[in-house]
Amino acid sequence: MPEPVFFSTAPPRATPDIESASPPVNSMQSDSKPYVVDFSNAVPVAVENGMGTSANLGKVVSSEGELFYLKDAVCYDSTSPVVSNAITSREVVSTEIYSLFLPAPKARMVNECSCIMEGADNEKIFIASRLENYQDFGDCLIKEELADDLERQFKEFTHEDAAAFKHNAVIAKTLTGELTKLRDQHLDWWVGVDGNPDQELVQVYRAKALQLEEVMQKQFHILPEALQRQSQDSLGVSQLLGDWDPFNVFYKNMGIVKKGDGSLHVMRLDFGSCLDVGFQGQTKENGYEIAVSQRPAVFPEL
Repeated sequence: MPEPVFFSTAPPRATPDIESASPPVNSMQSDSKPYVVDFSNAVPVAVENGMGTSANLGKVVSSEGELFYLKDAVCYDSTSPVVSNAITSREVVSTEIYSLFLPAPKARMVNECSCIMEGADNEKIFIASRLENYQDFGDCLIKEELADDLERQFKEFTHEDAAAFKHNAVIAKTLTGELTKLRDQHLDWWVGVDGNPDQELVQVYRAKALQLEEVMQKQFHILPEALQRQSQDSLGVSQLLGDWDPFNVFYKNMGIVKKGDGSLHVMRLDFGSCLDVGFQGQTKENGYEIAVSQRPAVFPEL
């Protein structure tokens, strides 16, 4: 598969090109245009469950007294460093554009991460996002305790709403666990054997996935109107960015963040398929078939 060609954009004079970027200071405090920041001083830390700023696998690290979620925006073996860094920069820029309209985790491009990300070249660029007390909808809507937080913050969220939410959360959590177990039991569940999906698995998985979809829809409709509107606004801004993955089949990339004062708000993250970037390191122009054909047979039909 040929390497994608991404359109180059001339950066403002104040911002160096990625290849020649050199941060003026080793600091994440500045709100200026993103530089590539030396992250050699960062160290891994353990945090409580539920905290994160990406649906993608990564590591929580501490740097200069702040916590960040460090991730590789590109994990495709066939992608060259130049293309990888171009894709990474687009995700950071897309995050910055989105944050002009709605809240998003502050993101920066960082390098010198070989001590944290095993096997990484120090010149490879990663994304570091400020850590938020965030959970994807796929995680928080299956938890009964969220209903108590909603009832405390939103007057219109009644005790009856809380009871219905908790009832649905129990069902959704059970179904989520069953679907996860099915995927774990069939390591080839995504593509099948020699491209042929296990039809017995397809039928079992689809049935449970459809049940989960029905329950999750109920959960969304129970949410306070303010959070529903924030979700709709988020999808609208995501469309402006050409985002192909604002809210996936696992109910990830959008969720609820809990601020320091306990207030709940909708937040988006992971802007890796925005602007001219598609899936699997391809441009949107060249990657439409990949985007369509990668959907596994076990998922409910569109």
